Amino acid sequence: MDNHLFISYKHKAASAKVALRFHDYLKAVSGGLKFSLFMDTDIDAAQLWSSEIQTQLEKTTHFVCLLTTSYWTAPQCQRELFFALDQFNKNSSPKLLFVLVEKLNPAWFVFDQVEGTGALTSDDPAIQSVGDINFLGPFDKQRQLIRLQHENDALLQDQFFQLTERIQKVLN
Repeated sequence: MDNHLFISYKHKAASAKVALRFHDYLKAVSGGLKFSLFMDTDIDAAQLWSSEIQTQLEKTTHFVCLLTTSYWTAPQCQRELFFALDQFNKNSSPKLLFVLVEKLNPAWFVFDQVEGTGALTSDDPAIQSVGDINFLGPFDKQRQLIRLQHENDALLQDQFFQLTERIQKVLN
């Protein structure tokens, strides 16, 4: 399979539970949609974590970020996102795809002013904030970006379906 999705998320946050559920959902359909999938839960305890993450990031064609405020400030999340952004700036790959997990304004998250390190920068003048990047969603009926409704199982499943339809379009 040529398409390889990497799910990036913040551990020990609301997004961790959502990430696991989204991973399971995508894993179930990955064969039919012809993509391979990686999330750090796929690493065996015996494997060296950082080298496996690096290997997976290097072959990633679609970087899926579950965006929360705690994701944005976490050093490991910044490293993953910076690597994907750096690769995108060099090769226009991987495709950077964001999922809104909590209510926030993506335009407020700028790449050259990350709290702490300031390490996330983009050489692409069209990409200065997260709001400039493609969002998988979720979207409401008016096509407005909304957060994942993780408190409501039925609605969350519907949103996973919507996100997966958008992934299918991006893969083609």
